[in-house]
Amino acid sequence: MKFNEWMEKVEKLQEKVKGKTLSQFTETIYANGKTYEITLGGENVTTSVDGNFCQLRFLRGEYTHAKEEFDAMLDALEERADRFLEDTQELLLAVTEDDLPEVVLARMKGEKATGDAVWMLEKKVEKKLRNLVQNLAKVHGSFNGFDFDCTAGSQVLGLTLSNRNHFMLQWGKIRAGCHAGLSDAFSFNASTMKENLEFLGTCLIIEAKVDGFVNYCQFLGELKK
Repeated sequence: MKFNEWMEKVEKLQEKVKGKTLSQFTETIYANGKTYEITLGGENVTTSVDGNFCQLRFLRGEYTHAKEEFDAMLDALEERADRFLEDTQELLLAVTEDDLPEVVLARMKGEKATGDAVWMLEKKVEKKLRNLVQNLAKVHGSFNGFDFDCTAGSQVLGLTLSNRNHFMLQWGKIRAGCHAGLSDAFSFNASTMKENLEFLGTCLIIEAKVDGFVNYCQFLGELKK
């Protein structure tokens, strides 16, 4: 195998796992009197030689003198990638299995429903977000606006009312918004698979925070009358 072919396979493997595993994984070899590490699963391939980071293409000369070791490293990365992807799929399916009937129904209606576990995870996040902002919109008419932040799990939960009827909720990079009185005026922005899972794991806390805020706002609204 030539170096360009080897490098292309590493880069394709990175694209295969990017955003689809819960953590990064690293393989290490010792050759040419040096230690080489390649890490996949993040935004890009990460390469280091004796602890010093470098770009993958700079390994051309190193590869020429240690093809067997680098080829074995690629084999190990491929095996770990498959294992990480399988483990992640099993986890996602366990998290989203309650939503399978909705996927089947969507397909029967002709909607674009791939049934892919990552897609199902995002749809579950969307459903939770829709319920949260619709609950938040219950305070419509009580205030001209508000901007409230509090801690919910590992992130800050932001609740906002602007222009009197536009409600926004943000938790980390996950956002959702709706216009009071317009059931179809809903928008949302999910995040990475890892952050979406963390959001679902924190959802009971987030729901409790939103419920408490809505109840408090409704109480203040009653006092204003």
